Amino acid sequence: MIENIKQLINQINEISSKYEEISKISGENFNIFRVIELTSEEVRLHSKFLAELLNPKGSHGQGNKFLNLFIQQFEIKNINSEQVKIYVEKHIGNKTDTTGGRIDILVEDDKKNTIIIENKIYADDQYKQLVRYHNYSNKNIFYLNLYGIEPTKESCGELVVDKDFKVISYKKDIIDWLVNCKKESASLPLLREGISHYINLIKYLTGQSNNSTMEKEIRDLITLTPQNIKTAIKIANSIEDAKIKLQWIFWKKLREKFELKGIQLLDEKENKTVTWSKVESFYTKTRNRDKFYGLWTKIYEKDNITIHYGIEIENNIYFGFTIEKNYNGGISDKPEYEQIREALKEINNEYVSNRWWLGWRYVNPKLNFKDFNTEAIFNLADRENLDRIVTEIVENSISDIESLKQKLQQITI
Repeated sequence: MIENIKQLINQINEISSKYEEISKISGENFNIFRVIELTSEEVRLHSKFLAELLNPKGSHGQGNKFLNLFIQQFEIKNINSEQVKIYVEKHIGNKTDTTGGRIDILVEDDKKNTIIIENKIYADDQYKQLVRYHNYSNKNIFYLNLYGIEPTKESCGELVVDKDFKVISYKKDIIDWLVNCKKESASLPLLREGISHYINLIKYLTGQSNNSTMEKEIRDLITLTPQNIKTAIKIANSIEDAKIKLQWIFWKKLREKFELKGIQLLDEKENKTVTWSKVESFYTKTRNRDKFYGLWTKIYEKDNITIHYGIEIENNIYFGFTIEKNYNGGISDKPEYEQIREALKEINNEYVSNRWWLGWRYVNPKLNFKDFNTEAIFNLADRENLDRIVTEIVENSISDIESLKQKLQQITI
């Protein structure tokens, strides 16, 4: 069986290499949305793009053509597409258990008939979210996510799928709609190619090859013999475990490198510290998985103020600095810490601050362990490359830690 697996992988590698070369020649790998980093994490930007196409007054200049395609595809009734307004993150009142919140995409006609789209990529469901939207308008509610996964009971309460709301996917439903929009844009090259780039981005996010010919060739290879099918299934069943192992090896190597440099990290008992079970749940739980875990060290403590350095994962790996008062966070954006935020910008202008972070930035190259579809991630399987990347991360981190410590000596906290 091991020999069969090796042989099948080698054959697939040969097919993949052939089409990678074709993609280089044709320029197929270039995608404007990936270049500007419109990734799965930027849900609001996805909503804005979809809403722009749905909007009869959108910059595409095609009136209600794309909205009508959406209405036809999902058999939506009682919407006057001639008289609609489109909203992104529409505020519908203060949030309670049964009302209020923000609707990701709202289409509303002159008779107050609506289409509601709750746009999920990886974000967890909010408590009674669909219930609140259903109470706002109980028609044409769509729960959209990458793969068409149903919402949790926490979100939908007693609402029933296909009766009170529909579940749709980017992978199938949105791509089908966009393909139809593209056909209607055949004579408009800029619009057509813009839609094409977005379709390719969705395929990238959902792990689909842009090259249907390659997919067919691989499929034909797998179905060529009974043994190939058995082997392919065994490979597929091992993919999730392989992702878990590779991420865990990354964290282990990172901890080792930090500790060799004399950095004292918080142990696994701490709430946000990485553990095997957290890495495992990262891939095995579609909902309520452990989020925001990593490695942490204390770099400053005086009176009731503490500053930590942390390297953490959401989907990508990033690192930065937080500040706590009496060990309570969420104060990094306070005016009294402006000097520290500015100090971090002086150290590296890529640092971004918010309520929780004095400054955070992505590691370079970006490591997205969720999408798991970039060369940077694949290259971690090469242990020498893994060691080099981890070493660079640790050296950059320690450099920033030491630089901030020096600056803190001139800052009154």
